[in-house]
Amino acid sequence: MDYGDFTIELDNKYRLSAIESIYERFNVGSDDIGRACRVAGVEYPNMVWSYYFIARCIDAGRNIEDAYSDEEHELDTTVAVEEEVGSVMPYATYTIWMVWVDLGYNAPDMQVTLNHADLVLIPRMSLYETAERIIWSEVL
Repeated sequence: MDYGDFTIELDNKYRLSAIESIYERFNVGSDDIGRACRVAGVEYPNMVWSYYFIARCIDAGRNIEDAYSDEEHELDTTVAVEEEVGSVMPYATYTIWMVWVDLGYNAPDMQVTLNHADLVLIPRMSLYETAERIIWSEVL
């Protein structure tokens, strides 16, 4: 399953079917999605791509918890979270922008100033922080 498996089609029947398949694939429900949105400080999703993004983040955090909570595994959890964040991020700029808009145009917690050419990075940075917050909430 990947972002390309879904369209931004607005047909409600398609949307509900796609969301249900995401719930089944990642073993999440609307309560999990709502909790993740609250933790990340984003709006509850409307688009299928946003549901997929959040469900992948939840799943990534659960996998870290399962894989790295054993004492015999001494992999640094911070490194594991960073790797998972990179893996859940959409690659297509259009998808990044659409998910960012759907989740409420959140601005990243920036400690640096950007010039005009770098402003296009804000959606990517924002989704990166959103993914990081959701994954950490599952790990802790």
